Amino acid sequence: MPKISTNAGHTHKAPGASGHLDEVTEDRKIRAALEKYLRQAGWSVHDSTTEEVTSSADLSMICSKANASGSGYFVSIHLNSGGGSGTEVYYSPTSRSDWGKTMAAKISAALASLMGIRNRGAKANNFYVLKHTNMPAILIEICFVDSAADAEAYRRVGPDAIGKTIAECIVGKAIGTPQVAKSGWYKDSRGWWWENGDGSYKKSQWFNPSRGEWYWLGANGYAATGWTLIDGTWYYFAKAGEPGYRECQMVTEAWRKDSKGNDYWLSGDGSMATSRWVDRARYYVGPDGAWDQSR
Repeated sequence: MPKISTNAGHTHKAPGASGHLDEVTEDRKIRAALEKYLRQAGWSVHDSTTEEVTSSADLSMICSKANASGSGYFVSIHLNSGGGSGTEVYYSPTSRSDWGKTMAAKISAALASLMGIRNRGAKANNFYVLKHTNMPAILIEICFVDSAADAEAYRRVGPDAIGKTIAECIVGKAIGTPQVAKSGWYKDSRGWWWENGDGSYKKSQWFNPSRGEWYWLGANGYAATGWTLIDGTWYYFAKAGEPGYRECQMVTEAWRKDSKGNDYWLSGDGSMATSRWVDRARYYVGPDGAWDQSR
């Protein structure tokens, strides 16, 4: 399964261009649509978007996330400004692969045709995210936010169609309009996720679909399994076949081992207990959470 890391440019603390359109807002709409259609086409999609960080931290964090993801490709979504008009796509001139240059020309032409605006073409540039990602990469400038004509063309077609067009260029074939799934759990080769019923899915949140059952949906939308660190606290989510729990359900009031064979107690709220007596005050767990057998 091909894997790609996609990024919506800039952050709310380091905003991008604004005018007739707001870059930060529209970047995220386009990236979400791009991910939806790539996943429909059978691709694995990693989100390297950053939020609420300064400009100096934003670029390095994006590259770190993308490089650590194991993705084979990288796409960054932006909107342009500066008095021009049209679509242009950048690639790194130092890349050892022709993918970036080829894809940049293909996507620029397709988006210009879709929106009826100028095709500014593929352009070589050593932008930070193109230079510091380890895989073939492109940076797409959809249109100019300070051009009334570009903004009108953008609104006419909408971010969903733009994301779909980019996805079709990447996968090299037409992608049909997805059938909206009913809300509920769905599973593929990577794991379980919760479909909302409107084409979106839950991610980066706790979820309680039924009484007494809690799940953690990660940044990619998949439910966690095994030991998982969330906001500095360890939790354990059941693996397939663990008695008494559904797969991915948070485990409570129970012991679980780590890979080294150490025993840890999971409290009633699911968090790993530390530095206290547990399990009816019969056992003591140390500051690292492991059962202290000397007590």
